[in-house]
Amino acid sequence: MNWDAQDTGMIRLRNAEIGGKLQIRCTALWKEVGNATEPTEDLINRLTVFHNDVEKAAKKLDYTNE
Repeated sequence: MNWDAQDTGMIRLRNAEIGGKLQIRCTALWKEVGNATEPTEDLINRLTVFHNDVEKAAKKLDYTNE
């Protein structure tokens, strides 16, 4: 999640519209993770979807964190 948050910030610098939408989702997920005593299967699935969306956006904007 931490890497996705960093990538989201870099994506936002390259494209405010795409990065802004990811930033909103990232913030909500961070809050949920922070408040979770035991991660649910649903939360894990949403984190996976978010990670995949960050990867897609990075590829679309030709940004790779290597």
